[in-house]
Amino acid sequence: MKTSRQAVRKRAAPKLPLPRRHDAAEWEKAIRELPDDVVSRPQKLQFLLMLGSAFNKFRPFAVVRDLLRHRALWRGAVMDRGYTIVEGTHTDLCRLSSDLIHLRDIGTGVWNVDTLFVLTDAASEPRWRPILEGWGAAEVNFLDAAESGQLLGAFGPMGDLKVMTVWWE
Repeated sequence: MKTSRQAVRKRAAPKLPLPRRHDAAEWEKAIRELPDDVVSRPQKLQFLLMLGSAFNKFRPFAVVRDLLRHRALWRGAVMDRGYTIVEGTHTDLCRLSSDLIHLRDIGTGVWNVDTLFVLTDAASEPRWRPILEGWGAAEVNFLDAAESGQLLGAFGPMGDLKVMTVWWE
């Protein structure tokens, strides 16, 4: 029979071996070697794209490190270019708009993004605040349940799930 201490240890986030240096090759290797039950393959690809997206105050190594260290706070994280639009006078109809600047720049080796979208839950919002302070973002928003549900393809809220947007200039 497991003691409560053993049960707590099992639930705790695994210690992930992350590079100390900001070396893209070391980080790429570390991310690819993460266990699939901790971070899915598509999520690993998103992190690799983020590492190639340093610009202005966005520091990809710090953001990816913090996301991995606080794995219990999110279900998915993607970085893209985009902003939310409320449809007409219906405040309950929300959609995401973007552009194809990725396509324009990908041939030159640039992954042109500016917004991190994180799927999280409402209860985690206060726990994000101290983490976000070190990211140098120009704007952080936690979309309400209805907007989040719309963007995630649902007709209405999806339980306690929310989308957090983090934008860098």
